[in-house]
Amino acid sequence: MKFFSKLLLVILLLALSFIAFYQPVYASDDKKDLPAVDDFVPVEVYPEMTYKAKPVYPEKAEKNKIKGVVYIKSLVDKDGTVVKSLIGKSSGSELLDKAALEAAGKCKFTPARQNDRPVATWVSYSVTFSLDDDKKKDKKE
Repeated sequence: MKFFSKLLLVILLLALSFIAFYQPVYASDDKKDLPAVDDFVPVEVYPEMTYKAKPVYPEKAEKNKIKGVVYIKSLVDKDGTVVKSLIGKSSGSELLDKAALEAAGKCKFTPARQNDRPVATWVSYSVTFSLDDDKKKDKKE
């Protein structure tokens, strides 16, 4: 009986020391420090889009001749990856907004820099949906 109580005490001490000193390291540890959409983030060098994913024009929107501009806000992390995207201003069409958001997640950026270090920040840009008829008119004028 004495042996089991000592064993139990050792196990308990090991468990407590493990809990006290163990600090888990997560792959997304930096993600907790990401700014909210309205947070001010000082930057010296703004992110630049290196790849703009072309959104797929929704068939139903194209068939109904729906066109518009969607303003996107994307959170770009320290390595230039889009972490989250939101609609800054809707086009008025849920179909176009959804297509723009899907494409936003595929875009790539150079990270913003402050004090020669990469920082996460939000970027805003627009996605224009226009029909082929509009493009032909623009070329003629």
